[in-house]
Amino acid sequence: MESIQPLVQAIEHLGYRVTVGDVAAQAGMRVALVEHQLLQLAAASQASLQVSDRGDLVFQFPHNLQQRLRRQSWQQQLQLLGQQLWRILFYLIRISFGLGLLLSIGLFIVAIIAILLALSDSDISVGGGGDAGSSDVGSTGDSWGGDWWLWLTFDGPSGSQTEPHSLSFLEAIFSFLFGDGDPNRDREQQRWQLMGACIRRQQGAVIAEQLQPYLDRPLDSSESDLLPVLVRFDGHPRVSDSGQLVYQFPALQVTAAESDGRSRVVRSLQERLWSFSQASRGQIIGVIALGGVNLLLAALFGGLLLLPSVASLGGVVALVAGLYDFLLIYAIGFLAVPAVRWFWIQRQNQAIRCRNRDRQRWADSLRKPSAALRKKLEQLAPWQTQAKIEADNLIYSSDRDLLEQELAQDSAIAAEWQQRLMQTDPEDS
Repeated sequence: MESIQPLVQAIEHLGYRVTVGDVAAQAGMRVALVEHQLLQLAAASQASLQVSDRGDLVFQFPHNLQQRLRRQSWQQQLQLLGQQLWRILFYLIRISFGLGLLLSIGLFIVAIIAILLALSDSDISVGGGGDAGSSDVGSTGDSWGGDWWLWLTFDGPSGSQTEPHSLSFLEAIFSFLFGDGDPNRDREQQRWQLMGACIRRQQGAVIAEQLQPYLDRPLDSSESDLLPVLVRFDGHPRVSDSGQLVYQFPALQVTAAESDGRSRVVRSLQERLWSFSQASRGQIIGVIALGGVNLLLAALFGGLLLLPSVASLGGVVALVAGLYDFLLIYAIGFLAVPAVRWFWIQRQNQAIRCRNRDRQRWADSLRKPSAALRKKLEQLAPWQTQAKIEADNLIYSSDRDLLEQELAQDSAIAAEWQQRLMQTDPEDS
């Protein structure tokens, strides 16, 4: 913020309500630079634009301007640091949750088998036949173990291995728990692209209502939400004869592209809805089954711990008993977190649908404008213009030799004079 400190000091000295000329005179800076930096400051500090009865533009800055600028700087730094830490944390979570589920199931299975074997050896087990009980437990453990490793190494019973972009089962576990990220992570970039295309199609001059369908909320009376647009595309607010604000973007009024500017422009920004998971249906069923089995095993192990002779067992039983509270919370959370997330997604999608409907309604109002809006649209004409740079308009090009360009210019001048002479009446000569 050092480069704009003279500007900030001038604004503070002038009482926070300034024009471009006020600040330029106070700070001794170029008018064009002051206008551009004032727009940046106004956008950063949420200042407002005012229009006098003579049509002059006034910037009304908040009295805590310095604090707002420092707070925004710290917020940007913290946001960048948070993004970096989240990427690391996201990677660790993505790896750990699938393996953690399988480890939890494995620990419970081994501990339960050890308990049943100990009970069988001490003739405490019910139903007789210690060998038969041990054999049953062993076969059950082998069967389950084989199934779990099959789930781990393959994509589940849906046969999704043949799909080129399907998730692995460990990825499906993470997707089931935490989803697949914001589907509108590119929303801001898309917003700027749509706004740029709209301004270009309107020949570089628009009113606020034409940019409204790309915003997230209705514009207030000061139209301060459009300040970031002016900063990004180097726009300038103008005042029409009737006192209405018109936003002109000179840089977008010159083009060298082959397109004639009549290509279709998306009339409103439409956000994508959140999805619960990109995992296949079979994978989701498999993950829910694993979560359910883990919860059942946790309940079974907890019930076995209530037996008097089990509390004295050591080894893996003592290890799992020490971790039991954590493992039980994990087993419950494994099914509770996706359930909570599902309700959260429903609320998010409801808000997205409302914003999309509002933007569509604002866009529809431009197709069938009211009398007042039509009058505002008609006032754009004096500022709308489009200049296209053709190859014939060039007087210099870095890919052509300078002598060649001078000869081409001389030839063009000679041809022009020859054409004028041919059009001259012989009697006048």
